[in-house]
Amino acid sequence: LGSIPLDPRISEANDRGEPFLLKYGNSPSAKALMEIVDKIIAIVEGRRT
Repeated sequence: LGSIPLDPRISEANDRGEPFLLKYGNSPSAKALMEIVDKIIAIVEGRRT
């Protein structure tokens, strides 16, 4: 589905209970993760039709 660049802020945000995507939404890691999420949504929606 894709790859996510390593970013120490992912685990740091997780440890603090903060949503990484909301806090660092413009980072390369967040953008890569959202691309993967979009692919998963497209797959799931395709199966529903």
